[in-house]
Amino acid sequence: MINAENGLKFKNKSRNFLSSYFKWYDFAIILLISVFIWFSFLFPGDIWHTGNCSLAFSLGHISDFYEYNNAIYGRLDYYPLIYIIFAIWNIPLSLLGINSFEVSNTSILLYEKLLPIFFLFAISWVFYKIAIKVGLNNKTAFYYSLVFLTTPFTFISIVGWGMYDSLYMFFLMLGLYYFIREKNKYDIFISLLLFGCSFSIKLISAIIVIPVIAYKYKNIIKLCVYYFISLIPLLIQIVLWKNSEGFMGNVINGNHFNSLLVNLGLSNGSQYISLFITLWVILCCYAYITKFDLKSNNKIWYIALTASSIFLCCIDWNPQWFMLISPFLVLTIISNSSRKRFFAIDVIMSVSYFMIVWLQWDFFNNNLLVNGGLHNLFNSNMNIFPIYYVFNSSELVYFDSILIAIMIFNLIVRNPWSKKQIDLDYIDEKIDNNDKIILYARFIIPLIFYALPIIYWSIT
Repeated sequence: MINAENGLKFKNKSRNFLSSYFKWYDFAIILLISVFIWFSFLFPGDIWHTGNCSLAFSLGHISDFYEYNNAIYGRLDYYPLIYIIFAIWNIPLSLLGINSFEVSNTSILLYEKLLPIFFLFAISWVFYKIAIKVGLNNKTAFYYSLVFLTTPFTFISIVGWGMYDSLYMFFLMLGLYYFIREKNKYDIFISLLLFGCSFSIKLISAIIVIPVIAYKYKNIIKLCVYYFISLIPLLIQIVLWKNSEGFMGNVINGNHFNSLLVNLGLSNGSQYISLFITLWVILCCYAYITKFDLKSNNKIWYIALTASSIFLCCIDWNPQWFMLISPFLVLTIISNSSRKRFFAIDVIMSVSYFMIVWLQWDFFNNNLLVNGGLHNLFNSNMNIFPIYYVFNSSELVYFDSILIAIMIFNLIVRNPWSKKQIDLDYIDEKIDNNDKIILYARFIIPLIFYALPIIYWSIT
């Protein structure tokens, strides 16, 4: 009887909680958009390669995992962890006797795309837990978790293109949750191992982890110990596959990512300085010498925003890497009285991002629209893509400049050290219907902008 009453109370509480700001049709709209984008846009290259390679584990290829896949699918650039996660996800395929699948196999590609989507929603749950921890009530925290979930460039990248940056971001965000939770003495060690899992999948998350830890802990010996603990997941994989020529040659010694860190720099003829490394080291030093503010986690999010912004401003980025910045764009405006105006700036940022993708990334466009994308709908369409009637690649500099300007602007106006105190009065301000409209506008307007050229192209 007691369990039934508790269950009824929980059900009523959940219903009241969800219906406070959002109705059933709000969730239906977001779900329908998600399903449409998930089904419509296929980006088969990356997810086809990773999904197929992961199936080698079910065939018993463990120590020779890289050699086996190199011979069939070409080089592998990632540490084993991401393939292990995909292998677990693909257990149903293995049980059905499917050991490989073609790039044209739409049903399996759609199944593969569900994994990064699952992790995206898992990040939203972690985001909700973090928002509760920083002082928001349940309803406001839920609202901001939806704001993160509907960030246009993240949403398209994961739900539409099937990119799997949501995997490393899940471990990074869960690690940050334990990092700020401090509920028991084991939280810091859990967070460090989660950080390690994150940059075992993609090294770029270490760009955030290193200055964030330096901001909180000032003892050099403790810092070194903590950094070493965070390396444990990576070291385990290196030890297990150290005798694999494919692993050591491609992943350890042939990683293209390292060269990206020095691409943009300054030279005086005899010396060359990497702009990213210079700015990032300055950030790490600043984080270390700055006193840790126990009462405000906002400074942690700002450090993370700064690190990811420096990376994206100075590196020749891939479109899916922009997920690195998305949770911190939202977390740094939660306690700011100008949050509604920031959402408007987010729209400009997302539109600029999509323009760069259209004008610069032919690789994405060809896969999204021609080579298997949209279920081969445009294979026979030889018309010039309509965006090129208005803009050309020489005008890419304008959109690159706008995007970088917005990222720098965000760092200037969101700096918590520039204020005498954080606007705590706004941290739990009631969310009303206007906020819901703003959320929809921030989500829908860039997606419409992204879709219009495709719609026009499909009917001409």
